[in-house]
Amino acid sequence: MQTVDIDFLPARWWRWLWFAGLCVSVAVLVHAWRVGTQVDGELQRMRSEVSQVRSELQRQALVQAGAADLRERSTHAVVRALQRDWNMPFTTIESLATEGARLKTFHADGAAGVLQLEYEFGTAETALAMTEQLNAGRDVPLWKFEGFQTQAPRVQRDVLVEVPSPFVGRWSAHFN
Repeated sequence: MQTVDIDFLPARWWRWLWFAGLCVSVAVLVHAWRVGTQVDGELQRMRSEVSQVRSELQRQALVQAGAADLRERSTHAVVRALQRDWNMPFTTIESLATEGARLKTFHADGAAGVLQLEYEFGTAETALAMTEQLNAGRDVPLWKFEGFQTQAPRVQRDVLVEVPSPFVGRWSAHFN
């Protein structure tokens, strides 16, 4: 009779083969994950560099466009200021004859058509008289009294110095 050789225990070399395959698979997955994170980091860095370059180019384009626009606007403002009739406001200011008042500041914005005057004067009645003189001969008042400030006496070397004109008044006019 023949002898049957039956081995009920599996061969152990298959276990080592499965374990080695599993280790290789895990190593490949870990390596792929590391490479993926490095590639992702590089992509983020490149995207940020591209966005910085784009924003810099946009800023430079805006600066160049703004400079050209600013030049154009300032040229137009100069042309408008030169085309205005300055005789009317200047003759009004020159013909103002109020005793005890003197012109302190004069500001003209030709582009906006605004004149501003500051006068020093002694009494509040002088401000009313000046407003009437500035608007004399007009149906619609051009000059508007914006307000006044009082000037306090000063002390110089322990001596009280009186201010000759204690009020400073402001007038403005819009003209075309």
